[in-house]
Amino acid sequence: MAETQREKITKKALEVLENNPGGVRYSDLFRKLAEFLPDIPPNTIHGTIWDLDKKNEQIIKPERGLFILKKYADEAR
Repeated sequence: MAETQREKITKKALEVLENNPGGVRYSDLFRKLAEFLPDIPPNTIHGTIWDLDKKNEQIIKPERGLFILKKYADEAR
């Protein structure tokens, strides 16, 4: 079964966060996802990532606009 656009976005967001242990700001995350996934409309990306921390237990938002993987949260502080 083919991946949905939201699944592709989430998977790529996890990759981006994995490569940035210090976390990624919302706007930077959006830009990177738009660059990696040019076939997905920008509003779909925004709609998927704005509450990514609520939908995925691996991701936390320690401050407004900053996404970080939970496993790196203690290292960043």
